[in-house]
Amino acid sequence: SDQFPNHGLASFPRSPHLTSASPTPIANLSKQPIVVTGENLDQVTSVLFDSTTLVPTLSTAWETGYIQQVNATTLHVYPPQGLQPGGHSVQAFNAQGSSNAIGVQVMFAPTFQVAAQNYVIGGSMPFTVFASRGQLSNLSWAALAFSESTLPSIAPGVLSLGIGNQFSNLFHTDLIPFDPANRLVHWDFPGVTSWSHVDLQVVAIDLLAPTQFPLLTTNVATVNRL
Repeated sequence: SDQFPNHGLASFPRSPHLTSASPTPIANLSKQPIVVTGENLDQVTSVLFDSTTLVPTLSTAWETGYIQQVNATTLHVYPPQGLQPGGHSVQAFNAQGSSNAIGVQVMFAPTFQVAAQNYVIGGSMPFTVFASRGQLSNLSWAALAFSESTLPSIAPGVLSLGIGNQFSNLFHTDLIPFDPANRLVHWDFPGVTSWSHVDLQVVAIDLLAPTQFPLLTTNVATVNRL
């Protein structure tokens, strides 16, 4: 707004100021942004999340984090995936200077789920798939199943997947353990070269569960190729 209305002078640029952030805590595997409120946020050029610099960009930066300018009082901060639970700091920057730093809390992802970015640009764009173990024990292992088919693959009493066309169009990785520090596993894809999309689902074995069958499965996540 005009800082000197009696003299008709234009308002001068000001550095950002942060007042609050929600939700906090946020899960360390999530597509939900931290909604930061404050002043002079429409000209924010970067955010320092701890020691990681986040900039306005496409959601293909979901793994490493990015920001979205909403308006002068609201900024969406998408933190990097796989953060350690606990306290983290957020500070905003524009051409005039830096804001105050505010604290946010990160927690373990509460459910067994799989997530990846929504799309890739071109078939050879690499991306990472993450899964969280949620309430599964620390003696749990996971394998990634992937397919271009959304028709299910079902072996009664053993496994029920929402992809793969009765296992005829289904690929999978070997079992790997969850990281004990962030309770996640991840797989790096070189891209989606010959498919229009890839559907992803994770299967887990919890060695402390009273029974192993039917095998545990996550939601289905889809990465589209633009």
